[in-house]
Amino acid sequence: MPSLKPSAFKAILSSKIFFVLGILVLAGIIFAVSKISYRNYETERDISQLQQQLAQLEGDRKRLEELAAFFETDYFAEREARMKLGMQKDGEQATVIQRSVVNETRTEPTNPEQKKSTQSDEEISSDKKNNSRAWWNYFFGME
Repeated sequence: MPSLKPSAFKAILSSKIFFVLGILVLAGIIFAVSKISYRNYETERDISQLQQQLAQLEGDRKRLEELAAFFETDYFAEREARMKLGMQKDGEQATVIQRSVVNETRTEPTNPEQKKSTQSDEEISSDKKNNSRAWWNYFFGME
């Protein structure tokens, strides 16, 4: 093998081709390192998101376990039997209170007593006018 003289070695190292090849190799190494660093960053971000999701799911699981334990209690069974089945303890009397619902459309009552107690819109508005007139007269003494 022929030995290179120091002047030939210096000539190769100082050539423009060697310089360009060195820059290309350095650029390739920087590109590879940056690609690996970015992949590492994405992995860390994904891990962080998954840890947050895990914490949320653990909280949901704990809440569901507490809810399931509540559903197994005697208090819940008794309450559901009272509310949905209308059951009661011995000696108790159940009272049903119905809420009145105001409808947009007015329906005529079928019972004669209901017909007597039901007032028309005109009667109600005239009562309001009479009431306000009565207060006016009370304070200002007009009539």
